[in-house]
Amino acid sequence: MLAIGTYAFFINPGIEGIHTLFAEKPQFASWDGAGIQTIIAWFGTFLFNVILAQAAFQMALSCKTPEQGRRGLIYASVLGIPLIVGAVLFGLAAASVVPNETRGLVAVPLYLMQTLPAPLVALFFLGFWAAALSWGAPCQFSGATSLGRDAGKAFNPEATELQLVGYTKKSLVLLTVLMVIFALLRSEQSAWWNVFAWVTRNSATFAPVVAALFWPIATRKAAVVSLFAGSASGLIWYHLGGWEVNEFYKNVHPVWIGMIFNILTLMIVSLIDNDGVLEWRFSFRSLGFFSILFSIFSTIFLFQAMGSLQKKGLTGLVLLLIVSGLFLAAMNFIRERKALGEGQQQTMFNKS
Repeated sequence: MLAIGTYAFFINPGIEGIHTLFAEKPQFASWDGAGIQTIIAWFGTFLFNVILAQAAFQMALSCKTPEQGRRGLIYASVLGIPLIVGAVLFGLAAASVVPNETRGLVAVPLYLMQTLPAPLVALFFLGFWAAALSWGAPCQFSGATSLGRDAGKAFNPEATELQLVGYTKKSLVLLTVLMVIFALLRSEQSAWWNVFAWVTRNSATFAPVVAALFWPIATRKAAVVSLFAGSASGLIWYHLGGWEVNEFYKNVHPVWIGMIFNILTLMIVSLIDNDGVLEWRFSFRSLGFFSILFSIFSTIFLFQAMGSLQKKGLTGLVLLLIVSGLFLAAMNFIRERKALGEGQQQTMFNKS
């Protein structure tokens, strides 16, 4: 795929064609031509995905040895570099050859069909399909595992292993049908689906996953409430902006709004549920202290640069960083009391 795409690039438009494109449309040569908010949202969301990418964890853990899993992740990261560079080159080539088509998933096929013989075009998209399948399949299995085994076990605690396998198979079929339906609804707008998925998933799962790993006082009720609060707030914000890909309500990306509500809801509900059984353990040498300082300075910066941040679409990100700093401080400083009476222990157990 990369070889065929590179071959097509040098045939048409070539380096000179890209120079011409940059001269006629300077925005394509600008590092922030897509918009600072869009760029930050893509990079930021994938950074947050490091802790949320269940499919990647499952693929690594399915290897025979930890060394194999580590090597696989390293090789995948290295392979990603030429794929990223190739995507940029092919996109610029399509913009040069098919200037009137604004949809990337439509422009690239049109460009290749005008440049290469049909067999090479077919081979290119066979590689494209294989690359999508190599990632989409693990995601489907990951989702089916979560829905079939995890959710199935929650709704039916007495389920046998055979029943859980059956739940997983049915979940895989259901998710595959949904994937096909969603793809047919907006088959040419992968960016829209990415934004929608980020808002729905990251806004729901970030705080519960972090709390499950690092904050034992987080309660089950808080996790459930934050799941719905984060996802709902993000989707509502997305709706207020007209479900656009690059233009958002108040120039704030909905994923930041959803994650803010997700974090705040989990913190507040957990503190309420554990009222009377927690203590504050402050330390100037801890990460929590520097997190508070970070949130304070970020708040000052937010008020001082509000106009510029709002214009560039970075207000939501700064707000998320402030809330994340407070969340990190809470995880460091707020702990369960070491000595609890029997009645307090029972109360906390019931709430969690």
